[in-house]
Amino acid sequence: MTGRVVMVCPYDLAVPGGVQNQAVALAVEVAHRGHQVVLVSPSEVVEDELAEAGVMQVGTGTVRSVASNGSSAPITLSYRTVARRFRELGLSPKDVVHIHEPIAPVISWPLLRENPCGVVATFHRSGVDTAYRLAGMVLRRRLGNIDVARSVSEAARTTALRATGIESTVLFNGVDLASLARATPSPSLGPTVRFIGRDEVRKGRSVLLEAAK
Repeated sequence: MTGRVVMVCPYDLAVPGGVQNQAVALAVEVAHRGHQVVLVSPSEVVEDELAEAGVMQVGTGTVRSVASNGSSAPITLSYRTVARRFRELGLSPKDVVHIHEPIAPVISWPLLRENPCGVVATFHRSGVDTAYRLAGMVLRRRLGNIDVARSVSEAARTTALRATGIESTVLFNGVDLASLARATPSPSLGPTVRFIGRDEVRKGRSVLLEAAK
């Protein structure tokens, strides 16, 4: 059996979010480079972009919305179902597992136990609260099975270090230039402010609009 890249996103792909977007875009890019890719997430919904790229999608069941870090995280809380899905995949030493947000409950936790694969982890979160710190402490031994740790920003690196003791390397966020090139221009008649992100209070849209007055 040839090796696979198994990517794990803790959040429902049907809900807009930066982690979900990066997981999907990365899965598509890796597939386009000729690798066999599996994307595991809570969602059972098939994403057309992934299907067109030949990415195998594996859902883990019921999605729960849980308050976290000033937002609402669409995650799965069924550890048993998640563990069964990974057993069904039959991971081998030829596979590589890439976990997004390894502390986020609970989809990646079975993979943080000893397994034959190489494990890459990407930390996205900025900000440590009590729940995140406790999760990092509980998982600290399992997190030691991470072979390569990356963060999407200096803030995420600092957060991961404070919560887990893991030092990670900051990598840039990729931008899908091809999709931007295909976008239809939408010219405005006056000064325009572009807000990129979910419209949540913590994202600061009101501050942006106030500054633009």
